[in-house]
Amino acid sequence: MTLTSNARSRKVILRMCQETRGAASSRSTSSISALMDDERSSSSLAVLGGAGAGYEADLETYRKPPRWLKNLDSEEDETRVLNYAINLSLVLGTGVLFGIKFFAIDADIWRGWTITEILSAVPRDNWSFYEASLASHPIVSKAFISGLVYGLGDLTAQTYEGKSIGSLDRGRMIRSALTGLIAHGPCSHFWYIFADDLCAPLGEGLVGTGAKLLLDQTV
Repeated sequence: MTLTSNARSRKVILRMCQETRGAASSRSTSSISALMDDERSSSSLAVLGGAGAGYEADLETYRKPPRWLKNLDSEEDETRVLNYAINLSLVLGTGVLFGIKFFAIDADIWRGWTITEILSAVPRDNWSFYEASLASHPIVSKAFISGLVYGLGDLTAQTYEGKSIGSLDRGRMIRSALTGLIAHGPCSHFWYIFADDLCAPLGEGLVGTGAKLLLDQTV
């Protein structure tokens, strides 16, 4: 009986020792893992801190693009001069191109003509060229005319608002021209064909014309 009790006591003591060693080992492993996690976090923060400091140091470099006209006193003066040059080039370039195309309509046949004959023939021959273009390429012709009119209209509106050449909104003017080129010109071509077909039974007299006018102003 005594031997059996001693054996049981030894088993209990052995089990308690094993459990104590397991708990100690588990606590040791958890402590080591926690230390490793702390070291990783510290390293990451150090790297991020260094990168952030470098970014803050170079932030002014990113904010300030290189200047083109370094002889001017400030960036505002540089921006004003560049806008003036770009806007003036855009307006003059468009005007010169249109003027050449307009006045050189008879350049291949005007040899020997006087200035008066050339100037008197320019409007008539340009109108004839426009009508021929409408007959051969109606959509393209109307698109370009509409884009030109929209662009000039926006330029006139900005000038009426008191803006100078240097303060013109190029984006707005280009968007207006593109609206006329892409949307208004082609859409108007198909719209008027539809209106003519719809009002054709009313004839070409006052009733038919009035119906098309009313349709155009209300739809």
